[in-house]
Amino acid sequence: MDRMKRENYDHGFPESAWEAAKAEARSSMIAAASRQGFVTYSGLVAQIESLELAPQSTQLGHLLGEISTAEHDAGRGMLTVVVVHKHGDHMPGPGFFRLARSLGYEVQDRETLWLEQLEKVHRTWCGADESPLPPKPLVPNAETIAAMQEARAGKLVRFDDVQALLEDLHEGD
Repeated sequence: MDRMKRENYDHGFPESAWEAAKAEARSSMIAAASRQGFVTYSGLVAQIESLELAPQSTQLGHLLGEISTAEHDAGRGMLTVVVVHKHGDHMPGPGFFRLARSLGYEVQDRETLWLEQLEKVHRTWCGADESPLPPKPLVPNAETIAAMQEARAGKLVRFDDVQALLEDLHEGD
């Protein structure tokens, strides 16, 4: 099981400093998520005082992996979804998507996965009705699909005027 923490991985730091850094990073990510924002990798490492980490270091990847795995396991989504590149695509790096795959997510469409996780994390830390993402489109049921197909085939009921339409609508009332 990869989960961004290899068995016996030695991050090179005392365990107490490692755990303190995870708590600081988690707190920073929760703050970003609660305001429906993001934090860049460089911005995140600047907020970690317990350890010195580089934005593109292997250690940071493992730290983020441990946090995201714990958050996922707790049902709160992959919290590290709010950690993004400062330049370019402004999305999480490849480690986020490798971890997502190891957690069982479908990763073919990275943008969709990112948006779904972002919505889940925002809803977790902002409240159920405060996600900035647009609502998912409604999917028509079988009856609506049949009506749409009839309309496209030109099988519509036609009325000469509004009064005739209203009479038909109220027939049997």
